[in-house]
Amino acid sequence: MQYRNAILVWALSAGVTGAQTLVDLRTQSKSVDFSGANTTKPFKSGTALPATCGLGEAFFKSNAPAGSNWYACTATNSWTLQSGAPTLAGDVTGPVTSTVVTQIQGQPVSSIAPTDGQSLVWNSANSAWTPQTGSGAQGPAGPQGPAGAQGTTGVTGATGATGATGSIGPTGPQGATGANGTAGPTGPQGPAGPTGPSGGISGLAVDVGGTTAGTQPALNFNNGAGIIQSCANNSGGNRVDCTPTADTSVMLSRAIDQAGTDIQCSPASGSGTTYTCSVTPALQAQAANSSRWIFTPDVNCAANPTLNINAQGAVSLRKLSSGSLTNLVANDCVAGVPYLITKASSGFVLNTMATSTGTVTSVGLSMPAEFSVANSPIGSSGTLAVSKANQNANLIYAGPSSGSAAAPAFRSLVAADLPSPSATTLGGIESYSAVAHQWINSISATGAPSSTQPSATDLANGTSGSGSVVLSSAPTLTNPSLGASSSAITISIVNAATTGTTTNLLAKLTGAPSTAVTAATTDASGIIGIVVSGAGTSGSAQIAREGTASCVFDGATTAGDYVQISSTVAGDCHDAGASLPTGGQILGRVLGTNAAAGTYAITLQAVSQGGTGTVTSVGLSMPAEFSVANSPIGSSGTLAVSKANQNANLMYAGPSSGSAAAPAFRSLVAADLPTPSATTLGGVESYSAVAHQWINSISATGAPSSTQPSASDLANGASGSGSVVLSSAPTLTNPSLGASSSAITISMVNAATTGTTASLLAKLTGAPSTAVTAATTDASGIIGIVVSGAGTSGSAQIAREGTAQCVFDGATIAGDYVQISSTVAGDCHDAGASLPTGGQILGRVLSTNAAAGTYAMAIQAISQGMGSGGGSGALTLEVGGASVGTQSTLNFNTGAGITQTCVNNSGNNRVDCTPTYNSSLIPTHDTVHANESYCSSANGTTSYTCSMPDKALTTYAAGMVFLLNVDTTCSAACTLNIDGNGTVSVKQINGTTDPGGTLIATQPQWIFYDGTVFRLL
Repeated sequence: MQYRNAILVWALSAGVTGAQTLVDLRTQSKSVDFSGANTTKPFKSGTALPATCGLGEAFFKSNAPAGSNWYACTATNSWTLQSGAPTLAGDVTGPVTSTVVTQIQGQPVSSIAPTDGQSLVWNSANSAWTPQTGSGAQGPAGPQGPAGAQGTTGVTGATGATGATGSIGPTGPQGATGANGTAGPTGPQGPAGPTGPSGGISGLAVDVGGTTAGTQPALNFNNGAGIIQSCANNSGGNRVDCTPTADTSVMLSRAIDQAGTDIQCSPASGSGTTYTCSVTPALQAQAANSSRWIFTPDVNCAANPTLNINAQGAVSLRKLSSGSLTNLVANDCVAGVPYLITKASSGFVLNTMATSTGTVTSVGLSMPAEFSVANSPIGSSGTLAVSKANQNANLIYAGPSSGSAAAPAFRSLVAADLPSPSATTLGGIESYSAVAHQWINSISATGAPSSTQPSATDLANGTSGSGSVVLSSAPTLTNPSLGASSSAITISIVNAATTGTTTNLLAKLTGAPSTAVTAATTDASGIIGIVVSGAGTSGSAQIAREGTASCVFDGATTAGDYVQISSTVAGDCHDAGASLPTGGQILGRVLGTNAAAGTYAITLQAVSQGGTGTVTSVGLSMPAEFSVANSPIGSSGTLAVSKANQNANLMYAGPSSGSAAAPAFRSLVAADLPTPSATTLGGVESYSAVAHQWINSISATGAPSSTQPSASDLANGASGSGSVVLSSAPTLTNPSLGASSSAITISMVNAATTGTTASLLAKLTGAPSTAVTAATTDASGIIGIVVSGAGTSGSAQIAREGTAQCVFDGATIAGDYVQISSTVAGDCHDAGASLPTGGQILGRVLSTNAAAGTYAMAIQAISQGMGSGGGSGALTLEVGGASVGTQSTLNFNTGAGITQTCVNNSGNNRVDCTPTYNSSLIPTHDTVHANESYCSSANGTTSYTCSMPDKALTTYAAGMVFLLNVDTTCSAACTLNIDGNGTVSVKQINGTTDPGGTLIATQPQWIFYDGTVFRLL
């Protein structure tokens, strides 16, 4: 500031020129203030320094860089820069006018002077950028620069400016590489060399880290530890696309780590004594002091419970109390509440810290198996919701089937449950084993059928011929139906008249009275199910509510993922991933994995998303058929409902007659029994025998009818005088029991103009893609054979794999390869017994035929990889579809986290390459389960030291969490040093208070680094 004031005073003393009068500010002014002046220029300025100057003069050089403009005359005719250039720091140091590059990206640059043609290369031996002559494997080639005729390559001298370029001569063998000169300007790309025949690569040399593993005509990618290899023949791109992916059953992905599925332990065994759970991927070993787990019990803890993770063995659940581990007591852990647990040598250590704001800490509810309980236990407030558990069909809720009174349960009806029949009421009847030539002719009041053999006098008509009855023919069963059942529970809702519903789309309710419409993309809830039939704008839609149904998905699916409402396509289902969604209605689970959008099966189910609140008292009342214990609960406990004992052969039902009334246990009456039908069981009235008559029907009301049989009713007869003789027995001739497709098919919309034809080849066209018949010019791109639904509308069913019928353009021989016909559009062509070297291979012929026609073939995928000879010996390598280069050798380098291994498999004429993960960089589920953050100090002091078990810690970072186990109790202050990264104080959770006895020897405890100290959790 003093310097600037001096400049200002000096400047003012230089004088200011007015319009008419010259004023000497040095002697004629005081406290000059220029703040109101339009402009002030205290210095001379220009783009060049004046040739002469007097001591003390100043000059502003206007074309100099900012900050380097002010010059002062420090001696006669000698200008000196006064403002100074800024001094730089970092990779470039010194003033602007004389900078020095001392490092690159924070790494030092060697002081060694470079020689001609050298480049700066990172040298790990001396940890510096060092001048070196370039060598090693050739990188991707750029456009070829100008070059003269190539001679023998010698040592490259210093390169000057590039001279005129001569014509490019033929390429000879590559000479030894000399030192690189300074690069000249880039010229045009040279012509490509001739391409060899398409017979494949005669031999590909494979290197690992620059060392040759082998040279073979085939390269085989194996699945390695933690790496899954996948390659697909991309005939359209004339290449094979290979994609390695991480094996998430071994390696820990970020998605699994964030979802926590590998540490989520959620038992569903229904036992508070012996908990069992599984984590995904499965735990392989259960070592002491292993990693943290999130344990969410399904029922409250009993005393001394155990936990078994992935069948690794039952281990006691314990808690830290008064400085030591003790066994749990009842209700130390509450159903539905997640707990952090750690594996110690004597068991799993459970964090049981909890708080309460009311007089009740936790209320649970147990119910008999006939009911389901939601929201139990309640830790603050809420409603214990009891619902009826689903039961198998045709079971009744009743007391024991015999013996003393016992708790009722759902069971099948037994004979003692059914009332006896009478002439006017329904009742149970006994089964009846057929007796040759006998018919039932009566049913007693106790339900026992009686039978007898009819005689000739029982027949309603006579016989033809001499004492004989002749049947004209034997019965034949044609296309018998064996029945089917729905796999979903459906409801019937009237379709909305304007918008209505669509089959396989989601439906919701609208209006009053409610009608069914297709769901919108903005809906997050309110879905009542999937429309399975009756869709439209009139009538009623049948909507699947629970079970299995097909739904149109807006994208790919993965088996087991949750299903929600699509936000992009109205009415569609959406694969919401493997983790339980935290918002929006959950519709069920995906049943199959599919690569693209389409109609796929799901299981419809309800999934709860929970809630909390405050409870002061909970009571429970139940009907007389149940007993309630522990009601009400004022602090914590479980409302226990049990079934009251009932007498034998009673069922839980509404009144036996009259108006509606509360259900009760009572005996079955005739009105309880369903009426029979042709396909269902029901009650039947008793029947009194009538001479020469047999029961031949039972009505839909359960009333038997009888008639006298005629000759045509008899199944057989006997030989002899006066007897009935049947000419033959009934015969079933070629009964048809149906057939199933032997090919895997896909459904594709037919192109509206050209469309498809049954038994011809199909390909895709347009966007969005539709199916059309293949052309004679097609060499690839066939998606399959049309087996049904052909035409210019609707969707074609196209066989992709298996057996299908195809129209051939000529004769066929069993076992020959099948390709696309080049003479008849859409036809198949017998390509002979040898593997074709070009064009798409569709499969194999199944039969030999002398002329063109429609014949069966086996559709299959056949590789057209590297041949055994005749190729150019060079491989074009692409990454993401972009060419990297074409060379005769492929070199696999070990990259970050990946180790490459290749073996020359001469016996199979291939090189086997296997990438594996580097466990020093990449954590696996096993290392996480074994806790790579375990810190064990065993130095006998409270100046704790430890080393990480898998990989040394290189630096502390805020947010790090470790499991600390010490051999000496910290009674006052203590410190911790991990892997020599520095001594850090250990404090209580507040970050300021010393442990003071809370960190106890041999009791593992989690610690958190906040950037300054380690805090005990």
